Amino acid sequence: MQHLNLPSRIVMFSICSSIEYDIKKHILNCTSEIEFDKDMIEKVKERISKKTQIEQEMNQERILNSLDLSDYVVILLKDPYKYKLNNINIEKIKEYFEKIIPIRNRVMHTKPLELGDKAILEEVLETIDNEICFIKWEEVKNTRELLKNAPEKLIDKWKLITYHDNYYHNLPEPEFDDTGYIGRRKEITEITDLIIQEKYPVISIIGNGGIGKTAITVKILYDLIDNPQNPYEAIIWVSLKAKTLANGEFVEIQNAIQNTSEMLNETQKEVVIDNNITPKENIINFMKNFKTLLVIDNLETINDNSINEFIKSVPKESNILITSRTGLGELEYRYNLSGMNQNDGIRYFRELSKYYGLDIHKRNDKTIEKLVKEILYSNPLSIKWYINGIYNGIREEILQNNKSKLIEFCMSNVYDKLSDEAKEILKLFQIEDFEMSYGEIEFYIEKEELKMKKAINELLSTNMMHLKNTEYQIDVMAKDYLQLHETPSAEFIEKISNKKKQLNDMLQDIKVKKENSILDPNSILYDYDNKDNKIAAIYLYKALELGRDKNLEDALLMTDRASNVAPNYFECYKIKGFLNANAQNLAEAIKNYQIAVNKCTNDLEYATAYYVFSFFYTVTMQDNEKAYELICEAEKHLPNNPEILLQKTRAMTRLGKFSEAEVVLKSIKDENKLSDKVKNIQASVTANLYRKWSEMFEQRDSKKKLEYLKKGIKSIEKLDKIDKKTYVNLIALLKEISLMYYDNDAMILLKNTLKNNFNGLKTINHKDINFINNIIEDHKYEINENIYNELKKFLTDYRKLAKNIIDRDLGVVVYFPRPYGFIANAYNESIYFNVSRLRRSIDVGDIVKFNLKQSTKGDVAINIRKINKTMEDFIDKN
Repeated sequence: MQHLNLPSRIVMFSICSSIEYDIKKHILNCTSEIEFDKDMIEKVKERISKKTQIEQEMNQERILNSLDLSDYVVILLKDPYKYKLNNINIEKIKEYFEKIIPIRNRVMHTKPLELGDKAILEEVLETIDNEICFIKWEEVKNTRELLKNAPEKLIDKWKLITYHDNYYHNLPEPEFDDTGYIGRRKEITEITDLIIQEKYPVISIIGNGGIGKTAITVKILYDLIDNPQNPYEAIIWVSLKAKTLANGEFVEIQNAIQNTSEMLNETQKEVVIDNNITPKENIINFMKNFKTLLVIDNLETINDNSINEFIKSVPKESNILITSRTGLGELEYRYNLSGMNQNDGIRYFRELSKYYGLDIHKRNDKTIEKLVKEILYSNPLSIKWYINGIYNGIREEILQNNKSKLIEFCMSNVYDKLSDEAKEILKLFQIEDFEMSYGEIEFYIEKEELKMKKAINELLSTNMMHLKNTEYQIDVMAKDYLQLHETPSAEFIEKISNKKKQLNDMLQDIKVKKENSILDPNSILYDYDNKDNKIAAIYLYKALELGRDKNLEDALLMTDRASNVAPNYFECYKIKGFLNANAQNLAEAIKNYQIAVNKCTNDLEYATAYYVFSFFYTVTMQDNEKAYELICEAEKHLPNNPEILLQKTRAMTRLGKFSEAEVVLKSIKDENKLSDKVKNIQASVTANLYRKWSEMFEQRDSKKKLEYLKKGIKSIEKLDKIDKKTYVNLIALLKEISLMYYDNDAMILLKNTLKNNFNGLKTINHKDINFINNIIEDHKYEINENIYNELKKFLTDYRKLAKNIIDRDLGVVVYFPRPYGFIANAYNESIYFNVSRLRRSIDVGDIVKFNLKQSTKGDVAINIRKINKTMEDFIDKN
């Protein structure tokens, strides 16, 4: 239907009025004895009494004039044959007017129109005379003709009458008659429930400008008036709006309320006024005597704090509903209103296009969706501004490239009120254009926890930032606003860049350590997809560094920071347990290890937590039963893992389950694929098993004892690289062998092992080397002389004895790892030499003569010659 762009309510009012007129005329033409029921008479009396004095007698036409469409239908259906209705006509009447009457009531009572109301009435206007042909639809036909050819005449013909509800309110007329109210079903239900339940004295609907806060509030409150569950006796509305959209331009509203005092004066007009008290007291008294819902629209335009004092003074009998771009804080229950969903946005765009007589609604869904979402922010006001601009002849590309006034209107009164921390977070989002977790924001901004959380709540309360699942994202319109008004400084950009590099470097280091040994207490397991865990892992990495520096207090503070970022991340508590264990805070260690187990979410996490917990009970608590129990739990979650099997072997060894432990050791597969670190652990665990096992055999079974000690040595000597911890276990084996000084085979094994591993053992400088030396010295007459001499060569601390050599060109070979070695004398205990330059072979303990050469790294011995002397010669001489 083509017509002048009349307001929808006038068009719809004209259609409803013409239908009512024709039905009323039909009733009067059919009978002079109309049967009115009691309710109709009461309704007529009430309506007439409001206008003029009730006449003694009212004729039937006057009574009909005071009734409405629903009453006419009741009259027709009560005595259908009187009004020329057959069964078919009765059904048609029911079918037609069942959908028309609710629309008619919304139109006549100035209540929010629904999407489709206008279309339904226009369809009725076109078809009713053909569908219900027993009524002469003369006025309907006349209205139809005027709409087609002279719509402007409808304004003069039908004076818009509004029927006032028997309810105290001053709600504004809906501003969405052009399309009817579209969508937001979920939001309407949720906000209505909040109002009806009365759990919260103050409810704030928060959202960007133009997002539809006022519209949804008006819609909800008009519906509330007719809702039997409505708990309020009165609804008082006060608008603080300072700007509005008019003909595609944003204009200042004249005489807009500027402060709390003006707001109270305006609100007072709607209550019973006592001139002897203040406006605030008048309002409070009214709200105390009448259960009132006070609605304050666009609260963000008031910049003084006295509004909070007024809100706090509202009596408990009444409540407050607020629409605002910013929240009040602790005073309110906050309901965040976001942009329209995809379907609602498309429908609203199309309905507005139709209303303005444009053809852009004919575009496909994807095209409209992209425009609404990416260009217009899914914001109803933005959509209306855009279509209004097209209607006024502005090209679309010009509108899309000139949104500054729109953005300014929607985001004003928000940014300037933010704290410095909140503004800094927004700048971070301008640089890092992706969703971020709390942990990431905290890492980059580096503010106190309390300030951080307050700043984030600020941004959420203004809708400048949104929380999606567990991640935060900047509002698209807020980002565009910031690009217009606030850009990050070069210094801030550099700071974020440096932090990002630091983050990536540490994550790479964590990754390398994890790949070397997943179960190591110093390794940190994290999910790459969990951003908070990733940041927490960085803090835990720092905590371990601080722990290694014996700075326990700061290390534990860093673990607290990690658990604050990722409270459900098991590693926070595993590392905290590990640090406390190292500091002998045993109760704290046990508590945190247990929490770590409880926080695990998958097999690998459980295996890791149980493994470290078991290790703690083995080494620190020396509770081998508990250690075994825990490592068996780890094995359930990660069977066949070499490190778990080795810890299980360790626990079983300490429990004396040697045979079972050996079986577990032999079950380890793919030994060649193990890292050097794990290979060393395996060798140490094996050596320890056989050493402990050998202790079961007394002197009379020395061959059996020696057999197990040989197995232990073999497990170590087959390694390509032996680390210091493994050398310590080798020394423990050698100590045990030294006690078998009475057994020649044992002494040969001791000699050969010392010779094969001399250079490595010298780097350890372990106290048990002296113990072995003392045993050998104490029993030298029970040991073969040649073997004894060989043993002394490897057990003597030549570096210490070298202090007796006072000739600068003489020294004793103290270290010979090849391809280099060291000579010592009284002047220098580390004179370097290159083995490849030797003319004759030498060995540790040999006395040599040499020439000194200076290098950038220190003294270098050259021209080395072995001389026929021993250390005893120098000791005797001195």
